[in-house]
Amino acid sequence: MKTKLLFAACAVAALTLSTGCSAKGKTTECVNPLTYTDIPDNDWIRVGNDYYMVSTTMYFCPGAPIMHSKDLVHWEIISYVYDVLNDDDVYNLRNGRNAYGKGQWATSLRYVDGTFYALFIANDQGKTYIYRTDDIYRSNWERSVIDRPFHDASMLFEDGHLYVVWGNGELRIIELEPDGSAIKAGAQEKILIDSPRQGFNLRAEGAHIYHIGDYYYILEIDWPSGGVRTETCWRSKELMGEYERKVILSAPFDGRGDCVAQGGIIETRTVTGMP
Repeated sequence: MKTKLLFAACAVAALTLSTGCSAKGKTTECVNPLTYTDIPDNDWIRVGNDYYMVSTTMYFCPGAPIMHSKDLVHWEIISYVYDVLNDDDVYNLRNGRNAYGKGQWATSLRYVDGTFYALFIANDQGKTYIYRTDDIYRSNWERSVIDRPFHDASMLFEDGHLYVVWGNGELRIIELEPDGSAIKAGAQEKILIDSPRQGFNLRAEGAHIYHIGDYYYILEIDWPSGGVRTETCWRSKELMGEYERKVILSAPFDGRGDCVAQGGIIETRTVTGMP
């Protein structure tokens, strides 16, 4: 029997060694947390039989670690998107300056036609960085800088076009140049989703957009007043169309009382012989 699975990336992952697994006959059972390691704001992709994940490292350099796995359980750091975000007083801790708790946040990772792309906001600078490489095992990728802050953004490559979706409360969309080097000339920004306002401490943050089958899906987190963080999914048959909303996860699952953080989905490779 052949099957494909979708996994939600809402928790921490393991680095090189999985401590949350046990062998039971021919089956290995793994539970969250795989390891007590903080890997926040992760995004991930599958390329063939390989899985790659990126994480937030804020003010640390090198930054935006790229992790590799064959099984979604055991992960190893293989490279960093950048060695130094900026060679200045802020990132060299000179003259009393720093970017503690700021810097690189919530990278969107994608692979298209032989090229890997990583996009993130540097929220101490109010800028967005887009990096490119054809060799994900090599650190210090080629980069472009957009002089606008796309907060917790997600990339969508569609028929030769590149869109970025970002925001908090209001999720916005705009088209970039196909290589992500700049906002496309003449592109118009649009509010894609205006999430419910009443009764929420946090609205529509950490967008992850996908085109799967007949639908466009956007996953994000909300935090209802007096409740826990929830994973919400919006879908539409048109990229710029009306989106319907459904809460897909709203319960503590990893020993934390505040529940999920932002995360995307991934389609596993086809596995033969799985029950």
